[in-house]
Amino acid sequence: MIADYMPYVLSAFTIYIFLLAGNKNRNTWLIALFSQVLWAVWIISVKSWGLLPGTIVLTGVFIRNYLKWKA
Repeated sequence: MIADYMPYVLSAFTIYIFLLAGNKNRNTWLIALFSQVLWAVWIISVKSWGLLPGTIVLTGVFIRNYLKWKA
């Protein structure tokens, strides 16, 4: 079930995150962090391990961006 529906959820989150970032909404990065949790669930459920490094790096980038936009 996760493998069937999660790509649609992840796509919707990604589009929403880009819209928020374009509007310079500081909460963008918190939502982006939550999306990384969803990505991790999907990566683990379908065993798509090649995507895991990207998820780890993006998590760091989103934390960095949140802290920079918070100041």
